Amino acid sequence: MKEKLKKFDTIVTGIIIGFTLPPLTLLVLSRFLTKTLSVSEFFERLLKGGGDLSTNIFIWSLIPVFLFFSMFYFMKFDRAGYGIMIPSAVYCIALVIYNF
Repeated sequence: MKEKLKKFDTIVTGIIIGFTLPPLTLLVLSRFLTKTLSVSEFFERLLKGGGDLSTNIFIWSLIPVFLFFSMFYFMKFDRAGYGIMIPSAVYCIALVIYNF
């Protein structure tokens, strides 16, 4: 079984997961957190509002990425783990810049 999964141990796999999972999580959060706002209104309020709510929502969107990183770590998929850290670092730097 592990031999079949070894083909996913690439940096590209990690980068794809790292860049696609946070926006997908944001979309899911927008559906569960706001029942009356449309997706565009949610993102407008998120980007305009700033403050603690925006930071918390952005941080919550990174949690699934860290779950994947943990899975890659325990499966010894080092290259995929490296790949997933690159977009995570970019995302965190963007969050710090956004808050200043």
